[in-house]
Amino acid sequence: MKTRLCFKKVISLMVAILTLGLCIIGCQNLERPEGGPLLTTDQIEFYEKLYGKQMEQVLRALGISQEDLSDPGHKPGAYDNTSVEGYYQLPETVEYNGVEFCQILHFALGNHHPDVKPGAFLEIQFLACQLSSEETAELVELLFQDARALYGEPESYPPNSIQNEGRLDQVAAGEAWCSDDWYVNGNETVVSLSGNASEFDDGYGHVCVAYVDGDLEHSEKTQP
Repeated sequence: MKTRLCFKKVISLMVAILTLGLCIIGCQNLERPEGGPLLTTDQIEFYEKLYGKQMEQVLRALGISQEDLSDPGHKPGAYDNTSVEGYYQLPETVEYNGVEFCQILHFALGNHHPDVKPGAFLEIQFLACQLSSEETAELVELLFQDARALYGEPESYPPNSIQNEGRLDQVAAGEAWCSDDWYVNGNETVVSLSGNASEFDDGYGHVCVAYVDGDLEHSEKTQP
């Protein structure tokens, strides 16, 4: 009987070691997608494997160190947020239609995300700033058309939907913000496109494309 129990323990230990080994190999084989701000559903899967992970694991998968990160609240052109805790800007930028987007990682804070483990990776944002209200509306419209081609029809929330008649005109006039969401990869990710010039001095605004963990009860990313 003792021999049989020991054999079962050995088998269980071997299975645990094999599972751990496969997880390590899987993380090492993750290939960070290039480009943005719009990612294909295959590219989004890279970040889905990182949702809920701690910063050390996420940065290892991205191939960077914590020293490479910066505070988006202190970077020229970054959004003006009342609190930038939990947000970290990557060193690389991407370009879309001649506009530069910075990349921002968002990790959970215990006081802001009580249902999520503190430090868990929640989303990556692609953010373009220092835009005029007209540029904001134009860029959002271009991204919306390309996003719809990639992901299909969005899950819209009137009256803020980009599709609503006159909404982009209001954005261009600096009088409103807009957003639309897509649920992709079996609802593993919420893709959110938003634009806002209404709350910024001198008409400057931003456009954000965010890829958010679909397990969150509701999206964190409507307005950075």
